[in-house]
Amino acid sequence: MKYFYSILFISLVSCNTETRPFSIIEKDKMIDIIEEVLVLETFYQSTPGNPASNKQALDSNVNLVFKKSGITKNEFEESYRFYSSDLEEFKKMQTEIMEKLEKKAL
Repeated sequence: MKYFYSILFISLVSCNTETRPFSIIEKDKMIDIIEEVLVLETFYQSTPGNPASNKQALDSNVNLVFKKSGITKNEFEESYRFYSSDLEEFKKMQTEIMEKLEKKAL
C-alpha cells in the first residue's frame, strides 16, 4: 500500500485534466494494472517476515506487472497522475476496481 499511497500523493500534487497526453495508458488497461498492483500490495503487507525483503519482492513483482502490460514505471506514474487529477472519474475507476476484486473474491 505504501507504493499506492506514494503514487496517490504524487498525483494529488500535480493535477492537470486539460488534455490527455498520448503516453497515457488506456483507462481499462490502467484499471487492470492498478488492480494487480493492489492485490500484490495486499499480499506482501500481510506476509510475515522481513519488511525490507517483502518490499523488494513487491517491487520486483510490480515491475513484472508493468513488463507484462508493456509499460514502464514512469508511464504508470504519469497515467496515475492523469487519471487521479479528475477526482470524480478516479472515484469511478476505484469503484470499478473494488467491484472486480469483490467478484474475484466470491
